[in-house]
Amino acid sequence: MLYSEIAAVFEVRKVEVYRDGRHDYAGGSGSTGTTVRSEPLLPAVDEIDADPEFSASVISADEFERVWLRATGGGCPPLAS
Repeated sequence: MLYSEIAAVFEVRKVEVYRDGRHDYAGGSGSTGTTVRSEPLLPAVDEIDADPEFSASVISADEFERVWLRATGGGCPPLAS
């Protein structure tokens, strides 16, 4: 499962959750595993969801923050605004 925090059309932070329960992340001041933020502009949620390989949906900022903190152990702050 992929979680992305998007600002405008840019990926700010990303969390990847694997079937075995491991979490990797990218953003803030670090990353783990092979997880990296996307460089190009990201398509809209409906465009992503139109691809049969994906099922995209919008989640709240609070929900993303919970996933981020679980992945990072709270040790990787978001990028400064």
